[in-house]
Amino acid sequence: MTLRVGLGKYPAPAPGPRSRRPSEGPAVTRLPIGLAPGLSDRELGWLTGVVETDSAIYTVRPRAGAAPGKAPTVFFSIENTDRAMMTRVAGMIGARRVDEVPPRTNSAGTWTKATYRVRVQGARAVSLYRALLPYFMPSTVERVRVVFDRAGVAS
Repeated sequence: MTLRVGLGKYPAPAPGPRSRRPSEGPAVTRLPIGLAPGLSDRELGWLTGVVETDSAIYTVRPRAGAAPGKAPTVFFSIENTDRAMMTRVAGMIGARRVDEVPPRTNSAGTWTKATYRVRVQGARAVSLYRALLPYFMPSTVERVRVVFDRAGVAS
């Protein structure tokens, strides 16, 4: 099952960040491309925590027969059992869909719950991590830099 994202509080990102007027409510942090414009400081903190604890950053090598010298692709993936939370994350990062992963058995032979996954790849994944890098803990920053080095991306 695929859920479409883009309706509701976090629509697909518009080009460029939006400025805050005094009558619009909480302070809005201006962020680079990769995140929805108009995120409040509280939403940015929440998103940073979710990404830091539940997400994975990795690279995938080019397929056999790809152009010589092609660099690996950077992927961002986040998975959780809460569909509403994953829909919110997808809207905040500008992802187009939320995929449902059906229940499966784990190594102990018991069934797990269905989960929901959001993935972003390539330049969008790089820009997302660059936007959140200043807010991550040092260990996460190091992990992101290692993946960027492996993919040949300047951090």
